[in-house]
Amino acid sequence: MEISAGEQFTEKLSGSMTSAAAVAPPPPNSLSIIPLGGMGEIGKNHSILQYDQDAIIIDCGVKFPNDVEQPGIDLIIPDFSYVLESQQQVKALILTHGHEDHIGSLPFLLRSINPPIYGSAYTLGLVRSKLEEHKLLSKADLRIVHPGDRIRVGALVVDFFHVCHSIPDGLGLAIRTPVGTVVHSGDFKFDSTPVDGFKTDADYLRRLGEEGVLVLLSDSTNTEHSGDTPSEREVRPGLEQVFSLVKKGRIISTSFASNVHRFQQILEVAHQFKRKVATMGMSMTYNMGLAHELGCIEAPPDTWVSFDELKGLPPEKSVLVCTGSQGEPMSGLSLMASGQHSHVQVRPGDALIYCARVIPGNERTVNKMVNDFYYRGAQVFAGGRHKVHVSGHGYAGDQRRLMELLRPRYFIPVHGEMRHQVSHKQLAMEAGLSADRVFMMNNGDRWVFDGKQARLQGMVAAGEVMVDGKGVGDIGDVVLRDRKHLSEDGMVLCVLGLTRKGEIVAGPDIISRGFVYERENEDVLEEARNRVRDSIQGMQTPDHTPGWDEVRAIVSQALKRYFKQKFDRRPMILPVVMEL
Repeated sequence: MEISAGEQFTEKLSGSMTSAAAVAPPPPNSLSIIPLGGMGEIGKNHSILQYDQDAIIIDCGVKFPNDVEQPGIDLIIPDFSYVLESQQQVKALILTHGHEDHIGSLPFLLRSINPPIYGSAYTLGLVRSKLEEHKLLSKADLRIVHPGDRIRVGALVVDFFHVCHSIPDGLGLAIRTPVGTVVHSGDFKFDSTPVDGFKTDADYLRRLGEEGVLVLLSDSTNTEHSGDTPSEREVRPGLEQVFSLVKKGRIISTSFASNVHRFQQILEVAHQFKRKVATMGMSMTYNMGLAHELGCIEAPPDTWVSFDELKGLPPEKSVLVCTGSQGEPMSGLSLMASGQHSHVQVRPGDALIYCARVIPGNERTVNKMVNDFYYRGAQVFAGGRHKVHVSGHGYAGDQRRLMELLRPRYFIPVHGEMRHQVSHKQLAMEAGLSADRVFMMNNGDRWVFDGKQARLQGMVAAGEVMVDGKGVGDIGDVVLRDRKHLSEDGMVLCVLGLTRKGEIVAGPDIISRGFVYERENEDVLEEARNRVRDSIQGMQTPDHTPGWDEVRAIVSQALKRYFKQKFDRRPMILPVVMEL
């Protein structure tokens, strides 16, 4: 039987999938909403909205691994098995904006299906670069949409409206179905003074509310913060204060590579203080270049220069904007902090402006990087304390305002950990929705509305697939457990040669990696060799010659007992037995 490429990809991923029992299909003429990522987690945002035989995908993002629990993993992508099973119904893939947690998984999905992809100009510019890197651009069907545009996808009609976020061209979605209108907020906030002048379209949202909204899906990330999200413009005074304090040194600024509006303000303040600005890092340089090409950045004259031009300027005339805000080990910022950068040396009097938030899980690496800047005599101006960063996600006040404008019949909190979703549910109830109209969903849950009643109806397969280098889905719990074991306790290799009768003729040689330092523990390793010899000799009888598996097992047990007794440690034991 010939297997298609899509089936091969599904089979390859299946080792890391979370399976779900088969469930009855929804009744005809009903609406289904199925989140496949982004529920109970930050990242991996990916959902399907379906009416009968017409389905659209909303976003296709990645999640970044926890280095402690998932050592060596590069990315985590959604389980695509349900999408691939339903690919005949998938008529469009719609992107709300260009952050990695919303577009990062596209290259993996597009290996198997190829629906039209709708997004704003800036979002699709980022997608274009990503697909070109994966050699998928030539077959991709990319379609630019703007706020106010409308597309028809079978029985579904999608209207696009502008939302403010920490990246240009953010879109919210109003999806008109035969049973009612679904509004997806995307990542948003209400900003009364946005840098680019484009506010979240409150007038359109109000009109939607007057027409009637069946269900609202809204970003939950910042619902634990009371009040309204500060405007991006509020960063400007903080930047001006920092620039005024740094008289002689170089200014190094870091932010997320997509924060175009932050870069715009850095350009303006640098021009005000007669400094030149250059970018460093492939993603930062590409993203800002794309934004400038699309008119999202207006650079003051003679302010934005190349990195080579900046190197020739005195420190007090230069500003370097770079990636690495999360302490990534090989980023330019981390190399500067550790003194290993080949072109930029941090000196006393320089300053780091940390215009970002620390993503949970990255605290240790970010703190080390910041401390290294201090060790090198630099000043550090960070986040909210110096008012050089504000969030792009709506606080509770923004969420309440959205709820009041739309007045939805039902509500589903999305995009956040469980604590964020629970907080969002409480907020919705305070805004007047009863508990039975707020649905707390997990990845894979199917929300169904048949025109009369809304309910959760079973689950589809939904899990996570780990990407390690070129390997997709070939790393599972057993491999991660071994990696953690190696990182915590090290490894001991025992090599010995035996005759066919089980007599030792070579070794045993004990090799330690990450367990003990061999030169300082020769007596310990010699005792380990004696334990191995005694154990093998104890196995042999005139009537029994142990097999190789039995030898490996007894060697492993002997060394585990000895090292546990001697050090109270449990290294990974790898016996290597050869017949000589």
